[in-house]
Amino acid sequence: MLAACLTAANAAPLTKADKGYVNIAMGSVVFFGKCDGYSAVDESMVKLGDKLDISDDIPSATGAAIKVLLDLDYEHDDLIPEVTQFATGALNTFLKESKAKNFCSSMGKTFVDNDMVTKD
Repeated sequence: MLAACLTAANAAPLTKADKGYVNIAMGSVVFFGKCDGYSAVDESMVKLGDKLDISDDIPSATGAAIKVLLDLDYEHDDLIPEVTQFATGALNTFLKESKAKNFCSSMGKTFVDNDMVTKD
């Protein structure tokens, strides 16, 4: 238990790439919750992580943060406080932006152009 506390306390700050990955993941949560007519491209987040060269623990920490924020079951050991904090801010930003009329078309175009989703 003490080792886990020390690890969390000594966690490196999120890199720009890590933040970009978390931001895109949170945008996709809001996008798929609001926008119909799109399908996720298989392994697109894995490929994005590879492209951005993110830290190895960021995908699982992002998944855990999403589950925490959606009040779903999650693996506590996957959480990284900095990821959860950043994900919370990103989610709130995307929820505000999702009220815009063009949110789905704008985000959809961005995700399609970056091979994250396909239009059904």
